[in-house]
Amino acid sequence: MPTQTPPKTPEPVVYDPRKQLEGYPDTPEDKNFVLKVKNARPKLFSESKYANVIKKPLTATEKIWYAHLDAGNPEKRGSIIYLKPDLLLIQDATGKLLLLQAELLFKLLQKDQTDILSVLYYDHNIKVDFGIEQAIIQDKEGIKFLGTSSSRRGIIFSLPGNGICHRVSDEYFNLPGGVLFGSDSHTPTGGGMGMFALGKGGWSIAKSLVASLPMPVDRNPIIGVYLKGSLPDGTEPKQIVQLLNRDIIRLFGNEGNGSYIEFFGPGIQSVSVVGRSSITNSLVDGGMGTGLFPPDEQVARYLESRERKDLGNWVRKNLKDLNPDAEVLKDPQKYYDKVLEYDLSKELHPALAMPGNPKNVFYLDEIPNVIKFINDEILNRHEDFLKDGKIDKEKISSFIETCPDLPLRATPVETLINFAIQEIDVKKSYDKRKLSLEVSSGSIGSCTHSGKDDIEAAVWANIQLTKNKAKRVSPVSVTYGSRDGWLSVQSNKTVQELINQGHLILLDSACGPCIGMGFAPEVNTASVRSFNRNFMGRAGNKEKIDQVYLASPAVVIYLAACGKFDAYDPSTRSFITKDDSGREIKIKLSNPANEAMLTAVVSNDFNNPDGERPAFILPAPSEQSKNIKVLYDGEIIAVLPEDMYDIPKDKFENLPVLVSLGDNVTTDDLSAAGIKYIPKRGNLLELELGFFESISLREQRDPQYYYNLAKEYKVKTNGCIMVGGKLFGSGSSREAAAFIPRHLRTKVAIAESFAPIHRENAIEQGLFYLTFKDPNDRAKLDREDLISIYGLDMLNADKRDIEVKVKKKNGKEFSITCQHVLDTPYKIEVFRAGSEPNLVKKILIDQFKGNISEFMKWFSEKNRLTP
Repeated sequence: MPTQTPPKTPEPVVYDPRKQLEGYPDTPEDKNFVLKVKNARPKLFSESKYANVIKKPLTATEKIWYAHLDAGNPEKRGSIIYLKPDLLLIQDATGKLLLLQAELLFKLLQKDQTDILSVLYYDHNIKVDFGIEQAIIQDKEGIKFLGTSSSRRGIIFSLPGNGICHRVSDEYFNLPGGVLFGSDSHTPTGGGMGMFALGKGGWSIAKSLVASLPMPVDRNPIIGVYLKGSLPDGTEPKQIVQLLNRDIIRLFGNEGNGSYIEFFGPGIQSVSVVGRSSITNSLVDGGMGTGLFPPDEQVARYLESRERKDLGNWVRKNLKDLNPDAEVLKDPQKYYDKVLEYDLSKELHPALAMPGNPKNVFYLDEIPNVIKFINDEILNRHEDFLKDGKIDKEKISSFIETCPDLPLRATPVETLINFAIQEIDVKKSYDKRKLSLEVSSGSIGSCTHSGKDDIEAAVWANIQLTKNKAKRVSPVSVTYGSRDGWLSVQSNKTVQELINQGHLILLDSACGPCIGMGFAPEVNTASVRSFNRNFMGRAGNKEKIDQVYLASPAVVIYLAACGKFDAYDPSTRSFITKDDSGREIKIKLSNPANEAMLTAVVSNDFNNPDGERPAFILPAPSEQSKNIKVLYDGEIIAVLPEDMYDIPKDKFENLPVLVSLGDNVTTDDLSAAGIKYIPKRGNLLELELGFFESISLREQRDPQYYYNLAKEYKVKTNGCIMVGGKLFGSGSSREAAAFIPRHLRTKVAIAESFAPIHRENAIEQGLFYLTFKDPNDRAKLDREDLISIYGLDMLNADKRDIEVKVKKKNGKEFSITCQHVLDTPYKIEVFRAGSEPNLVKKILIDQFKGNISEFMKWFSEKNRLTP
């Protein structure tokens, strides 16, 4: 069972700080924003200046790019293009640092409000064990800052309890054919409705928010994914994204990293709009940039169900503009950079992502034998796979590839090899590591798989269990993605019976268990969840060691009820368990009956903001906004430390290696998540205590071991270095993962590759990131090595090779070649200034003497330069 058992099902409270929080001002609202949202439409390709210039057939993604293009060339792969956003999404956890920076820019540029439709959601800071009102008490100064800044700066504020940003954005704001940028890595959720949607760092969003600057976007490959057939009985959209997360990087290597997925083909019709959003939401966790389902009649009907009929009709009218050209569909290999095909009728089977990474995908019937194989053949003899204390990847690969009895039916062997390497890495630091064959808890919902279809699948599975009088081992928590959905569930008699019987625990509409904000599993127990991420320690237990599996909602229900992984029989697609009398029973996987089980409830208080339960606070009218004071308290919300940025010299000399880690170092590692740290996201000095806390705990050290060591190096050597493998900085878009090492002078990272959002955040904050030119050099670097890098005053955006000198503890010295990631002259300027905020202040004051008009010409030009 979870270590933190939630209370009984709460009421669907929406917290209005104007009425319920002492000291919160009664801010005026601009009711014109209701019409602004209702009438919002993205520009179409046919309306753009490129319509008569581009003669070749285009994919749906390319049409959106050209319609929103400010600068750059979409034909040039590997370049940067600049897109004008229709909508900006901000959430409370990343929003604190974002708005602190935005306030600085608003004041520097003497501007009052944003010109771009922007929405801030309060959804991360709610610990579901406490309930909404108690959560606000824990973060009352945070909500004052976020709320007053939103009212002052022209941002719509979605109130606590209204729901999770991505689901609510789909319901109220997302615009098919538009461009959405958000300060959350799962912003690609908007791709399910046909938006080009990307997660970005806080400073990037702040620049667009304040200065209306276009957003830089890497022109990565567009991979066309052709879906044919239809979802078989008992399968769900989760299984589609699991296949992609497993296959894209494996099949396409670095070309898959950051790629944009565009879906096409008849199989799309069997996937609902909510299901599509769940798929695009989770693609980023497989290393992809975003995904796009071109809008169709289903999207139009969904918009109508959300009281957005005019927009639905607009979609119907413009389907040709919103979809790939006919020539693209006839010959996709010619127009997409890569094409992948799946037959949903044949290739979809229940699957799980095993602990540690969403890419660890195995078929459900393989799981018991994979667990036994990892425990018996890998963990029990893990020292056999170490060489000089390091993991010998070649030896592991050779052992598994030549093993006569692999526990795989159809999963690629590379997946097993990567999982084995990961588990040995855990075992090295946590000697009690052993995978459990029993399931102790389950959770469904959060920002992915929390829509009507998902909850219906979970309820239907529960009905089958009840009908067969199945014995239940563990209850399942349910986190609906929005208040409207919450109301539809709460009003359902079947759901109420399941809650009363203790089979379902309905939690507040907040991120909750997915980000470690309640319902945390115990250290050596297995928890099955329908979320998008299962990075080690993310679930929130104090040891930062967990066994979280990812599955579709129905599979979560069945596995939690059966209490074991070997309950599934693939030959009959059934779960085998026992009834209350101990008799063995089989329950076949099936989809809900055709009739709708849950009646939709649309409490669209956005269109009636004077209602009793307002879901949003609208911004103040422009003139009145000038009288609103943005509230800071100095503790929960604090300005950045004075020593935040140092100016780099011409070299880094004898910097010690702080950590030397493997693949998939996450932003959770760099900036700890969970109840202890999420409320502190506005105070860097408090937040940085979680620097590599997860690694410290896994190594059974003091939680602040690496933080204290970095502080020591900051004084003794003026900094230190981080070393990692592939996708360093994967996971959340949190900018704190760049702020913290920047302030602690952990100013350099060397890795095989970087996650795109984190790389961008690091560059903007003045960190110096390098990739190994030869990946084999990664194994040559260890903790406490001394690193020297010269020639920082001669950096070149076109010639990025740089010599790195290494001095080992035994005195041995050698050099390796790396490549810096500063691929434009402007990025080099940013680095030399210490950070982009530093550069902005310096140029405005020193070069332009406060002349904002001249500065904006410079700023706009610099933010449009492409390599």
